[in-house]
Order: sequence, then C-alpha cells, then structure tokens
Amino acid sequence: MAIDTKIVDLSKVDQSMISSPCGAPIIRYGFGIFYNTTKYPTAPTGCKDFFDTTNFPGTRGVWSGAFPNQLLECALVADGVAPDALYPLDLNRAFAKIASIKDSIKFWGSGAESADFMTSSEVDMLMAWTGRGYKAIEEQKAPYAIVPNDIFVLSDDVFVPKGVKDPAAAWALVNYMMTPANQVDGHFAIHVPAAPANTAATRMFAKIGRAHV
Repeated sequence: MAIDTKIVDLSKVDQSMISSPCGAPIIRYGFGIFYNTTKYPTAPTGCKDFFDTTNFPGTRGVWSGAFPNQLLECALVADGVAPDALYPLDLNRAFAKIASIKDSIKFWGSGAESADFMTSSEVDMLMAWTGRGYKAIEEQKAPYAIVPNDIFVLSDDVFVPKGVKDPAAAWALVNYMMTPANQVDGHFAIHVPAAPANTAATRMFAKIGRAHV
C-alpha cells in the first residue's frame, strides 16, 4: 500500500532513494568490485577491467541471483554504455558481454559465500555487496580491496502490505525506525557497513565514527 506521508516523514531522505510510492528507504549500501591485491599489483579501475580477462586474467566471482544483480549494469558499462543511459537495460547486449567471460565466472549464492570467496582467495575479482566485502577485509584479513569506481548504490525499503489490521500503527512503526536516533542507536546499520537512509542520522554516525561509505 502507498506510504502514509502524514505519518512517515520522508523529508530527511535522499529523494533519489525513493523508487516506489509504497516503500520507505531504511538503509543504503553498495554493490561493487573487489580484487585480490596479491594477484594484481596494478589495481583495476572499474567494470571495464572486470570484463577484461586479457589485461586482468583470472576468475570472476558473480552472484547467481536474478535481482537486484548489478552485473547487468556493469556489463553494459564495460561495453561502453554511459551510466546515465543504462535504462531501460539492453539485456541482449548485457548477456552477450557476460558470455564473453563465461569461462572465468564462478558463482556465489549468498552474501556469506561471497565473503568466503574472499577469505579463501577463491576468485581474483568479484562483484559483491560492500558490507560483506568490508567485513571480510577488516575482520578476516582477506587480501582484497574495493575498486572505488563503478559502485552501484542500493537501498532496502520497508513496506506495509495491503489489508493489514492497523495500517496507521504499521506506518508509525516505520516512521519510528526512520528517526535519526533510532537509526543510530537501534538500527542494524550500526553493526554492518551500511548507511542509514536518514541524512541526519548519517551525520550522527559520522560524529561517532560509525559511518560506512
């Protein structure tokens, strides 16, 4: 059901994160490229190098899930499509580009498995959620680094299903979750490398040294 904007305050949310009239953004995070620093003395620069197995030989870890999977966007960027011209996605072109490196691809099926790929050095490059990658690097000492370019920014939304008994109470809970204090003190973004949706909360995270890029 559509967000009750009389209850849910979206004024402090980056409006570019609002992709549906029904979903209230709660956190934002990235899906990016990580590379094995022991394999590549010269760091790859983005999607173009991810798909360049001549100058950057080796295996590529990619998610086996269908959506949201930014491998499609990355393939198109690597094939020369400008970021502001990606949509609607040219799926035939994207899959053709992916097929060009099919012999180098290894699939991971969960966030935990993407981290395992890094801690075991199973792949030379991979696309993964930044939170999983950062934790593997920081906590498990995986010999990887993130490519600072071509990071796809995502958000998770909260929805209230149509037909709930008390929609006003449900939206009040969503609004409670979106307040700066709760995004800092009670939100799981404090435990994982993700950023709160509320920009005021982001500033609070930065002040206490807990913000993640």
